[in-house]
Amino acid sequence: MAQHGFPANVLALASAVFVLVASVLTTEASAQALGWAGARSSESYSQIGPPNYSHLNNSRFSSNHSNNSHMNYDAVASRQYQAPHGYQNRCSCGTSPAPAAPLDYSDYSSQYSPEPNAGQCDSYATAPYCANACAPQTVLWGGRVGALMLNREDENHRRFSFDSTDESIQLLDSRESNFEDGFGVEVHVFRRDLCSCVTLEGVYWGIFPEVSHAYAYPGQVAGNLDGILNFDQLNYYGVTADNAVNGAMVHRLRRETEIHNAELNRLWDLSPQNCSCSPGCSCSPWSVQFLAGLRYFRFSDNLQFSSDPVDTMFTGAADELYYTIDVDNDLFGFQLGGWGERQISSSRWSFTCGAKAGIFINDADAHSHIGGAAGTATVNNGPNSGAAWNVVSSKDDLALLAELQAGLTYRAGWNWRLRADYRVIAVSGVALPTNQIYQDLRGLQDVALLGTNGDLTLHGVFFGAERLY
Repeated sequence: MAQHGFPANVLALASAVFVLVASVLTTEASAQALGWAGARSSESYSQIGPPNYSHLNNSRFSSNHSNNSHMNYDAVASRQYQAPHGYQNRCSCGTSPAPAAPLDYSDYSSQYSPEPNAGQCDSYATAPYCANACAPQTVLWGGRVGALMLNREDENHRRFSFDSTDESIQLLDSRESNFEDGFGVEVHVFRRDLCSCVTLEGVYWGIFPEVSHAYAYPGQVAGNLDGILNFDQLNYYGVTADNAVNGAMVHRLRRETEIHNAELNRLWDLSPQNCSCSPGCSCSPWSVQFLAGLRYFRFSDNLQFSSDPVDTMFTGAADELYYTIDVDNDLFGFQLGGWGERQISSSRWSFTCGAKAGIFINDADAHSHIGGAAGTATVNNGPNSGAAWNVVSSKDDLALLAELQAGLTYRAGWNWRLRADYRVIAVSGVALPTNQIYQDLRGLQDVALLGTNGDLTLHGVFFGAERLY
C-alpha cells in the first residue's frame, strides 16, 4: 500500500514550481539591475503573445513606401515603437489602442493610407491610422495543436500469482501492466490583449484509453500456478472460487488507463511590453509571465485479474473468474505558475520553460467486483456470509498536482512555429486500483474504505505546431 500523505517526488516537484514562480516574480527587478529595464527584443513575438517568433528578415519591410504596398520599417522605427518581429510598426499602448499590422502582408494600398497628421495617434474610432502603420489591432488570437506521448512511472508492487511449491516465487506484478508510450493530443487556444498585455488561454490534452496486458503460465513455475489472494473464502459457479484460480492454465492482468486535462488560465507579463527600443539598442531576450487559473484533471484506471482453469484463451466462459477494480479521479482546483522564454542569440530558435502547481479537490469513485459469466461471487463464511462481492465507494479528498515543462521552438514561417517540449506531471492523493485490494476477501467493509493515498507520475514529450491569427 502507498504511504499516506504526499510522496517526496510530488512535494519536490511542487516545491520546484513555487521556487520558479518566486523567481519569475523577481525577474523585473533583476532586469533593471542588469540594465534591461524598458528594453525588450524588438524581434520577439513574446511582446504580444506566448510564442516567440524571433528575428524575422527585415528586408520584408524595406520596400519603397511610394507604392504603398509595404511599410518602410526603417523610416518609422525612429519615430514609433519598433514593430515586434512579424508585424508592422504599431503605436504605444496609452490612451489609445495599439495598432498592429494585419497578418497577411499583401498590398495595403486598397485598405489603408496614412493620415495627413502622420505620426499622431488618436482613438481608433476617430483616427484609425498611426504614422505609416496600418489600422489598429488590439487583440490577437493564436493556437497550437500537436501529439503527446507520455509514460507512467511504476507504482507500488502488487503481485497476484505464485508458485504453489515456493511462495517466494511470485508473478504478475501490477507494474507489468502499466502503459508505456501512451499517445494523445493537445490543443491550446489563446487570446492576447495588446494594450493590457494580458493573455487568456484554454488548454486541453488527453491520453486516450491505453490497454496493456501481462500474463503468467504454469511453465513459469515448478508447481501449480496459484492465486495469492484467498479466493477459497468465496463461492463461484457452485464451488469455492479458488477452483477457478489455483492450478490455472493462465493468469492475466489487464489494465486500461485514460487521462484528460483541461485548463483556463490568465497570464500577466512581468516585463515591459512596449519598449521604445531604438535601432542599435540592446534589448533583453527574455520574456516572463505569471500564470493563475483553473484546472480539471481526470484520471481513470481499470485493473482486472483474470484466471482460466481450462485453457489459455479468455472467451468469457462461465469457468473463468474476473476480479475487476475500476477507479475514477476527478480533480478540480486552482493553480499558480510561471512561464519563461528566451530567444537563442539571433536565430529562429527559442528556449521555453514553465511550471504550474495547485491544490485540488479529488472526487474519487471506485467499483470492485469478483465474478464472471456465471454471476457474482459470494462470501462463504464470516459476518458477510452470503453477501455478493460487489463494492461501490466514493470519497472527496485533497490532492496535489504539479507540472514542469522545458522545450525548444523553431520559427518556421511568418506566423508559424514548431514546438517540442519535455514535461513531468505528478499527482498525489489519488485512488489507484491496487490500493483498493484487501488481503482477506471476506472484508467487504474494508474494501469499501476508498483509499486515496496513491500517486501518479507521468513524463514524456510533445511535438506540435502553433499559429498566430
